[in-house]
Amino acid sequence: MFLCGDIGGTSTKLALFENKKELKNQFIVLFFGSFIPLHGIDTIVKAATILQKHDDIVFKICGDGQTKPEITKLINDNKLENVKLLGLVSKDTLIENIHSSDICLGIFGSTSKARKVLTNKVFQILASKKPLITMESPTALEYQLVDKKNCILVPPANPEKLAETILLLKNDAKKRQDIAEEGYKTYCEHLSMNAAGKKLVSFIHELIETKA
Repeated sequence: MFLCGDIGGTSTKLALFENKKELKNQFIVLFFGSFIPLHGIDTIVKAATILQKHDDIVFKICGDGQTKPEITKLINDNKLENVKLLGLVSKDTLIENIHSSDICLGIFGSTSKARKVLTNKVFQILASKKPLITMESPTALEYQLVDKKNCILVPPANPEKLAETILLLKNDAKKRQDIAEEGYKTYCEHLSMNAAGKKLVSFIHELIETKA
């Protein structure tokens, strides 16, 4: 997977797909990452089960990994036609999928580790100026994520709340846009490599002044 802002020309590549959103009548919810318990993909599929009567909502899942057989079985058992498993994709294909999506998803696992990390995909989504839904955790707050401002935070392993939130954003285009723009602003000001570099330089200067 790539990290937005760390690869030359990423913004240009995103612009290339500006007018290529497939099937305008579809509302696309995208997840990309490894199939591991930390990511809680089962929660995403269960949310898709709740929303399957909304046939314009399509879940696209990019990636592979240890829980894929379990996820595939869950999809087949529920006869879900609104979930598309895309497998591992190239960087350019992933960029295209991000740009053509309406919402991007973070992680939703109930493991203790899930509450202690903020995965790269969160930074990538914010940098891509897409509305983010991810799980609430102490770590999310530490990284300046604010519910209903620059993202939507939902309880871990709670497909009902995830489904409710997706439907809420689907029906409120302005809210999606506001969250996406605030998320991008948060990324640029606090989470980008430039922002991290400035904080490090400031910290070093403080140490020098303290010892002077």
